[in-house]
Amino acid sequence: LLAAVRAATRGASRIVDLFAGCGTFTLPLSETAEVHAVESEAPMLAALDRGWRTATGLRRVTTEARDLSLGEWLREIDD
Repeated sequence: LLAAVRAATRGASRIVDLFAGCGTFTLPLSETAEVHAVESEAPMLAALDRGWRTATGLRRVTTEARDLSLGEWLREIDD
């Protein structure tokens, strides 16, 4: 699956990883592009951030804790 995602994002300078979890895709993708990781669970983002900060050779990774459920998106549109 990672190989397919790498192929789909080849050449991108910035990538958004929704439902990023602890960085299964974020960290490998940050070898070649900046990645913005979005996840609803703060502990998962904390683990991702620790992994990124201790790794070498990765580009910038930013994180955002956000509820990505459809209900939240619809409420934002209605506001």
